Amino acid sequence: MLVEMTSVPGRYVFALPTTELIGEKLLDLFREAAKSGTDPVIRPIHSRAEGRRSLGVTREITDAIDEYSPLPHVILVITHEALMQTDFTCAEGGQWHMRIDEVPSAAVAGEFRIPSSARFFEASYALSPTEEAGWHRVSLAGNAPTMADVMADDLVKNLAAFHKRSKSPQGVFVDVADWRDARDRGRTVRWWSAWTPAELAPFATSVIAASGFFHSITCLATRKWFGDKVEFVQRDFGATALRTKPKVRIRYFTHGHRGSTEWWFPKASKKHSNGKRCLAAVCRHLEGVSDLGYWSGNAEVVNYFEERLPGEQVRPKVAGSNQYRHLTSCAFIYSSKAGPEDAILLGVFGLTRDEVERAREQEDIWQFVMRGAIRMAEFDGTYTVYLYDLWQAEVLARMLGEAGISADVTLEPVDEAGILDVHRPKPGPMPGAKAAVAGMAFEQQEEERRAADRLRKQRQREKDRAAKAAEGTLRARGRPKKSGEPEVRL
Repeated sequence: MLVEMTSVPGRYVFALPTTELIGEKLLDLFREAAKSGTDPVIRPIHSRAEGRRSLGVTREITDAIDEYSPLPHVILVITHEALMQTDFTCAEGGQWHMRIDEVPSAAVAGEFRIPSSARFFEASYALSPTEEAGWHRVSLAGNAPTMADVMADDLVKNLAAFHKRSKSPQGVFVDVADWRDARDRGRTVRWWSAWTPAELAPFATSVIAASGFFHSITCLATRKWFGDKVEFVQRDFGATALRTKPKVRIRYFTHGHRGSTEWWFPKASKKHSNGKRCLAAVCRHLEGVSDLGYWSGNAEVVNYFEERLPGEQVRPKVAGSNQYRHLTSCAFIYSSKAGPEDAILLGVFGLTRDEVERAREQEDIWQFVMRGAIRMAEFDGTYTVYLYDLWQAEVLARMLGEAGISADVTLEPVDEAGILDVHRPKPGPMPGAKAAVAGMAFEQQEEERRAADRLRKQRQREKDRAAKAAEGTLRARGRPKKSGEPEVRL
């Protein structure tokens, strides 16, 4: 894409994953332009850009498109976040082209309870019905706070993602028809937002350069939402045919369980303490890998490993970067399983938990591993990767083969770390619970069972009552009113 944008005159918007990556790619763009003998206008637009105006990034982008439309060769460089926030209808008819490096993390979801702050939502966000049953679109009211106001407010800044998506062209959807329904203390408001390539319709052409795109949530959500209204044309660049064939060693620490932050860092200090011990064993082993090139993991993992491991510590999200191509080994102790909030996306888009894991954890591992020397077509040495568990190692090996990166991939268990056969406890009663019950008198067991059953039924009645109250169908106590009698609703 860099060669195309610099050698073929045109008007381009180039979207990158992060602001840090923009600086790296600007150097590449100027270098490629010099090779091609062209002189395009190259302008970065992001929150940290020097000399930027205080109009807001999205306003700057739309103004720049208007300003540079008469010029024959322009490259505007923006972030994925700005891409998803900007209304590009201003590019219609101007022969602008969109180029995107890597797949934007386009789908987000969450939930919150707002019995006290529902009135703030009533004043700040309007709701309108949609064709999607049970979901209503959120839009900003005239007196809604700015993004800067939200970020400066200690009480509502946790809603920054919700507020930011409310401003975007694709919007946010919630499962309440009226914010007054959210005043109920038992009511949880669920929300979701998803950017799709359908937003790129104003551009003459659009290209996304990414491996694994067809497994991404962006692609899956687009196909579910728009069907055949959005057509994807796959183009393979054939670089793998020119590759040498490196040897890849994937070393893993356990085949007894899957890694997860819940296992490594349980909320209850004593619960599942073996997870922390397993992570400590991994850390001790990696401390002794003197030739480790670069490493990362979840935020909690990085905090635990920091200043202890050799090699270069990097961010877990390094998609698109070429800074580590000289390094021949890496370690990525990472987990990104489907969480509770993903249940919303599973329902809305008909996804499976395996699809979400493939789109997140496995794709993140792939992107991280492919930042090293193995990224170079001419590399023909041995590349070593450290992952937490066998499942991750097997998936990476398959992906390397399918992408034509290497057919010489070996999986090596790190037995000396001592956690190879460690199993996670299955959900259920803690050890000793059955023995305690067995020693209990039958009458006492029956009394506790009946008490638990009464409590369960009481909770269900309260839940049903709350649901009817929210729907406006809750009747007052007493017999149902006969026809013609006035009905009282609570």
